[in-house]
Amino acid sequence: QTGLPPDATLGIVAVNRPGMPPSAALAEKLARKITYSSSGKSVQYVVIDLAQLVGLRYNFNQSFALTDPECRQTVFDFSIRNESFSKAMARVLKPVKLGYRIEGEAIVLYRP
Repeated sequence: QTGLPPDATLGIVAVNRPGMPPSAALAEKLARKITYSSSGKSVQYVVIDLAQLVGLRYNFNQSFALTDPECRQTVFDFSIRNESFSKAMARVLKPVKLGYRIEGEAIVLYRP
């Protein structure tokens, strides 16, 4: 047990309305396989990079307000190869005990 809600642990997000399935276009973005590597960036800047790879935005102000200081923690030697966006997000956020949701087409980080 990590103390995170199941959606954060599994990389499944609450999209717009809890309990409602994501749109087909958004579901495709969340399942899209990506390859990425980085070292020495903060959690929020890794998330920004991952979001851009699948065509999503990042709500910096709201995420920062909800998750500072965790969002500023440095991620060292993060590398993924051919993993889904959702799985990549779980790998970034689980160590700092953060979750994410999508509002519109923007990612918002939060503390569970």
